[in-house]
Amino acid sequence: MTVHAGESITFLVHTSPDVATVTATVSAYSLPLVRTAPGRFALTFAIPQNVPFFFHGTYAMNMIAREKSGSSASRTVDVTFQ
Repeated sequence: MTVHAGESITFLVHTSPDVATVTATVSAYSLPLVRTAPGRFALTFAIPQNVPFFFHGTYAMNMIAREKSGSSASRTVDVTFQ
């Protein structure tokens, strides 16, 4: 996935219905997704227009799904910021 300054980004995550939370982590940032229905989570945010050039690059975004019991599963997605 490639993103650019000034864009609005939406992540939609589909899980099993018993998942309680989903969190996206990139570097030192952790963003909780909103549960929209059982097994459905979403996150929308805007990337600022004036991001310095040295932030451009590829980042590993880790999506972590957790059940109430404490068990979890994760998947990593590469996000390239240009």
